[in-house]
Amino acid sequence: MVAEGQPTAPSGDSSDISGPGERPSFRAGADRSAQAPLPELVRELVYRYCRALDRLDAALLRACFHADAQIDMGAIYRGPATGFVDVAMTFMRRMAITRHVVGNILCVGNGYESYVDAWHLIEDDRGPRELLVRARYLQRVAQQNGYWAFSYHSEVIDFGAEQPADRSWFDAQRGLPRGSRGPEDASTRLMKSGGLAR
Repeated sequence: MVAEGQPTAPSGDSSDISGPGERPSFRAGADRSAQAPLPELVRELVYRYCRALDRLDAALLRACFHADAQIDMGAIYRGPATGFVDVAMTFMRRMAITRHVVGNILCVGNGYESYVDAWHLIEDDRGPRELLVRARYLQRVAQQNGYWAFSYHSEVIDFGAEQPADRSWFDAQRGLPRGSRGPEDASTRLMKSGGLAR
């Protein structure tokens, strides 16, 4: 169990797809109340959060939260977002591959419930295994200094299952481009250039 509010390891050297040191461009429009973010901005925040986990992008994950945001992940972590980023990156690096897919998102005021299927490939001395977790993110969003970001994040698990993974088909596809969990992934080049990766 992780001690409350305490990071377990330093964060990685990943780059935010918005550019090093930048916040996501969720600036509130002049015609919107500061109490109600656009639903599409919230969806993109959730998508960026998932991308940060899958691509091990500590900077992008950090940018999804206000500095004073509170996190409640049960036994994994309880405390401020500043410590959560390091804990999340350490936890996700234990996996060989991960893939977070977002489903329904329900918005009520500044509170949001997002259905997520999180797939993990675990490779250790027990052999390759697939872990599928069906979960929901419970989040609140707030605006500070013109930016929308999470002010609260929690996760509840509805179901999870682990089973042996058969890598034979995947390992045989040597001619197909492979994804990467770091900044060398083809999607990073695409997003930074604004066009197709070369």
